Amino acid sequence: MAKQKTLMTFDKVNEVLEQQQRNAEKRQEANEKAQAAAAKLELLRQQYEEELVKGVESETDNADKLNKLEKDIAQAEREVKRAKEAAEVARKYFQSTVNKDEFKAAFNEFKNEYKEKEVEPLLEAMRQTKMELTKQFREYQDAIAHYERQRDNAKNVYDPTGRTLFFGGKVTPDTQQEVAYFLVTAQTLEDLQAGNLPSGVDKEDIEEEDEKNKKGGRK
Repeated sequence: MAKQKTLMTFDKVNEVLEQQQRNAEKRQEANEKAQAAAAKLELLRQQYEEELVKGVESETDNADKLNKLEKDIAQAEREVKRAKEAAEVARKYFQSTVNKDEFKAAFNEFKNEYKEKEVEPLLEAMRQTKMELTKQFREYQDAIAHYERQRDNAKNVYDPTGRTLFFGGKVTPDTQQEVAYFLVTAQTLEDLQAGNLPSGVDKEDIEEEDEKNKKGGRK
């Protein structure tokens, strides 16, 4: 099937979703750093306790190792404090909420532009089609009325008494199927509203017209 025109999109949605994703990643990164800092502190405390046990069991002087572990623990405690504060800041400033007033204003602007550029040209095109259809239908009615006058004149000449069955018939569609195929009916509108092709309109014809428009550079 021929490629259809690309319609305008409300890009603010993707912008917001992408920003929310970035914010979520920042919160997650801050939380992971806080968890890693806490895990490091817990490990150092375990090492300090183990080193104390070793010193008591072996009755050896391991003060240097304990002093170093104490410094490491103090540094780790500061890192945990900073990491927790950073995670709290991340939760506060990198939220996934939407500025509803700004979002609503952006969409209203999109709606007005979409209506002007995408919808109104189609409405005008359909109005022009309706005018052309009205013209053609009136011509059709005139043609039928003209034929019926010709038939009546011929019938009067053929048998002025009107007793003989005249051979002339009608030239309008004979069946409901033919009416639906050639004319615009209530069923035509129902089919269009339902997204179906009405009788008399073939899918191949639509695709061929789309292809012509594409080659002609029309959007």
